[in-house]
Amino acid sequence: MSSTMESIIRFTEKLTDPSSVKKEEFKSTDIQKSYDINWRSSIGEGVSGKVYQCKSKKTGEQFALKIILDNRSSKKEISLQQRCSESPNVVRIVDVYRGYGIHPSAKLGAKYLYVVLEMMNGGELFDLITKYANLPEDIASMYIRKIALAIKDVHNLGLIHRDIKPENILLKSPIMDISQDPDLKLADFGFACEESSNPAKPDYTPYYAPPEIICKDKRWNHSMTDADRQSYDSKCDIWSLGVVVYILLCGYPPFYPEVNYAEMTNYMYACITHAKYKFHSQKWCHISANAKDFIKCCLQVDPTSRPTIEQILEHPWISETKYFQS
Repeated sequence: MSSTMESIIRFTEKLTDPSSVKKEEFKSTDIQKSYDINWRSSIGEGVSGKVYQCKSKKTGEQFALKIILDNRSSKKEISLQQRCSESPNVVRIVDVYRGYGIHPSAKLGAKYLYVVLEMMNGGELFDLITKYANLPEDIASMYIRKIALAIKDVHNLGLIHRDIKPENILLKSPIMDISQDPDLKLADFGFACEESSNPAKPDYTPYYAPPEIICKDKRWNHSMTDADRQSYDSKCDIWSLGVVVYILLCGYPPFYPEVNYAEMTNYMYACITHAKYKFHSQKWCHISANAKDFIKCCLQVDPTSRPTIEQILEHPWISETKYFQS
């Protein structure tokens, strides 16, 4: 039996037996006793902190080391990702150490969490988009199916990721041929939360944020009152997935500022909250009706009109692509 199949079986058993989920303890020993860490340069940076390369002194295996401040938010992020770590579609947490700063940018007296993660040597999906500008439709469908499977695992555990974007989709190994079946995994749970917690805080990345989240941000909706800050659910990840599909197929986002800003603007806020986007003829004339329908289904202003992640996987653009036909 393959290691991937074993991981799927273990994860399925975990879903059906919640009592099997146990809280991981943070280690208080010096991480440098167990891992050699390359402090010379970071290999990435997420919502919460920088990522370095490290190696197990016992086995020689390479891992990624994410360093974040030891606070309530960070502990929540780690806890939620640990709950998903049995999934073969989510980046696995291997170890967590707690201690004072030993890294180059550490603040004097501050405590940190040193999170050892499985190494993803292939970089971000964002890098692939940058390299190819846009992906062939059948290739994009194959990639989106893998991302949807990761989201399904997260949702099945009662969690919302809230930051689905190409920068948070990592490849296990470099892609030499984009037509090969990719080993993609979901990373960075800095914005993640439990759906049952009735989240109302508007954490988001501007280009990928759904209307129901940014409408709760008082910076853009000045009439917002505390009573208006209603909760939202896992459908916010479906909107973000639709944005990712749009970008994969044409190379640019459906919602963007009227000028070259990285942050949200009033114009962008209006476009998102009214789902104002276009399939420009030059880029989209050769894209199938199924692909456009998939995007339209995801980019519904009303969350209740969006499909569930299970329905996403059954959409013809995913289920009928040549890579998944027997």
